[in-house]
Amino acid sequence: MKIQQLTVENFKRIRVIEVKPDGDVVRITGRNASGKSSCLDSIQAALAGKSASPPEPIHRGEDEAVVEIETDGDLKVRRTWKGGSSKLTVYRSGSRVTSPQRVLDELYSAVALDPLAFLSLSKEDQRVVFAEGAGILEKLREADLAVSQLYESRRVKNAQAKDAERKLSPLPTWPHDTPVDEVDDADTVIQETNRLQQAINDEVRLRDETQSVCSKITDIQREIERLLHELKILESRLKQLESRERLDLDDAKACVDALGDRLSLAQAADRHRQDMARQAEASANVQQLRDEAEKLDAELIAARSDRRALIAEATPVDGLTIDDEGRVSMLGIPIEQASQAERVRISAAIAMAQNRELRVMLIRDGNTLDSESLRQLTEAAKQHDMQLWIEQVDETGDVGVYLEEGYVAADIASDGEPPAGD
Repeated sequence: MKIQQLTVENFKRIRVIEVKPDGDVVRITGRNASGKSSCLDSIQAALAGKSASPPEPIHRGEDEAVVEIETDGDLKVRRTWKGGSSKLTVYRSGSRVTSPQRVLDELYSAVALDPLAFLSLSKEDQRVVFAEGAGILEKLREADLAVSQLYESRRVKNAQAKDAERKLSPLPTWPHDTPVDEVDDADTVIQETNRLQQAINDEVRLRDETQSVCSKITDIQREIERLLHELKILESRLKQLESRERLDLDDAKACVDALGDRLSLAQAADRHRQDMARQAEASANVQQLRDEAEKLDAELIAARSDRRALIAEATPVDGLTIDDEGRVSMLGIPIEQASQAERVRISAAIAMAQNRELRVMLIRDGNTLDSESLRQLTEAAKQHDMQLWIEQVDETGDVGVYLEEGYVAADIASDGEPPAGD
C-alpha cells in the first residue's frame, strides 16, 4: 500500500499543496524554508498522531491545519489540528474505522517514517528493530540466551579453577626421601613405649620407698627395744626389696627415646601420604575444571559463530550486523560512527525490512546523499516495493515536486532515477 494522493493545508510552512506521486520516488524539492520538511512532517504527523505532531502544527495566522492521505489500498486518512487538539478520521474500503490510530499503527513502520530516528534508539531497541525486520528476532533472542548462558558457565568454571588452585598452594612440601609407606606397627610401638614408661615410674616409686625404709630403720634402731618387733618386720621388708631384680633406668629411658623416634617417623610418613593424596586430588580437580572451562569456551565460540551466521543470512545490507556487544554495526564499526549518507542508507534498509502494509518511507536531508547512495537507495526501494519521499534542496525547479513559500510551484514527473550528486 502506497500514497496515491497527499493534500496539505496550513500545516507548518505549507499553505496548500496537493501531490499525486508518479512512480515510487517522490522528490520534494525547493529552496530552504520553502516547505519541504513540512511536507514530509505532515505525512508522519497524519499517520503517527500526537507522538509525531510538532508543537505548532498550524501555519501562523490560520485557525486550522488539515492533512489528507489517500492510498492505492482504499485507505483514506484525514487529520485536523485546531485549538490545541487534533482529530483523526480513517476510512477503509469506504467504511469509517473505529480506533483509527490503532489501525494506522499496525500499517506503518515508525522507522520508515523517520529512518534516522533509528539512530537515536537505545542499543537494545536498535537490536530489536533490526532483528524484527530481518525476521530473526526470536531466533536471535535464543542465540543471545545460549551465548549468555555459556559465557556465565565458563566464568563460573574459571573462578572455580582459580579457587581450587588457591587451596592447592598451601599444602606442605615434604623432602624427597620422606617415607610414604603406611607404618603397620605404630600401635605396637605405642604399647611398648607405655609399658616401659610405666616400669620407669614404678622403679622411681620403689627407689623412693627404699630410701624411706632406710630412714625409718635408722630411727627404729634408736628404739631397738621398744621397736624390735617393728624392726624385724621392716628388715624383712627390706630384704624383700633388696632381693628383687633391679631395672637399669638409663637403658630404659634410651629405649623409650628410640621408640619415640620410630613413632615420630611413622606419624610423619602417614602425614606425608595423606598430604600427597590431598594434593593429587586437588590437582586433578583443578585440571578437570580447566578442561570444563576450555570445553565451554569452545561451545561459546561455536554459539557466537552460529549467531553471526544467523544475522549475516538475514541482514538487509551486506556487512550490517549485530555485534557481540549487541550493537548494530557496519563492517565492524558502530553505525553512529558512520557517515551521514551511510547512516541514512543503513537506517532505510532496516526500515524497508519491516515489511509493513503501508510501504512508505520518508528521507529527510536528501542532499547529504551522493548520487551513488541515492542510486542504491532507490534500487533497494524497488526491491522492497517501497515508495520513497525524499527531501532535497533545489533552486532550478526542474526536479520533482518543487515548492515555493508553501505552494507547489512545479511538479516534474519522476523517472525514479536520482539526480547528479552535489
